[in-house]
Amino acid sequence: VIRDVGFPSAINPVYGFGVVSAVAMVVGFFAVRPLIRHIDREGISVVARLLVLLTVGTVGAQIVFAVGAGFWFVMAIFLVAIVTRSFLGPLYTTWLNDLVTDSSVRATVLSISGQANAIGQAAGGPVLGLVGNVFGIPYALVAGALTTLPAAALYARGTRRQEAIPAA
Repeated sequence: VIRDVGFPSAINPVYGFGVVSAVAMVVGFFAVRPLIRHIDREGISVVARLLVLLTVGTVGAQIVFAVGAGFWFVMAIFLVAIVTRSFLGPLYTTWLNDLVTDSSVRATVLSISGQANAIGQAAGGPVLGLVGNVFGIPYALVAGALTTLPAAALYARGTRRQEAIPAA
């Protein structure tokens, strides 16, 4: 953003990103209440659908951020990406906790999930760095966003499986 889009001369980039992060925190704080009400009203089965929606929304926001122009537009899209991404972790953990009914293995499943995430970041980071060095940062940002799309497909598959299981 600093190099390719540019910050207005009156805004220090450190403060600018700090303000966007603070706004994202406030927006997330107020947006989480309706999200919780929706889950309470619809039941846990809606979580997988929300994961699909938020994952695709985050990917879309990241792609638009990568190719966007204009400081205020890019910062608004950055805000959307931060807020949607902030909901993914807690929703994913909620979904996993609901799926893993055996409490004796729940911690192991959550741990393996976290380790898989870390391995994916460690393996994918250098590759995306190479893409950024060879083709440019926007290409690396788009490639990084696209690596998240398979998760949306898996959540969608999980949604179909959950809906196929009859309620107890």
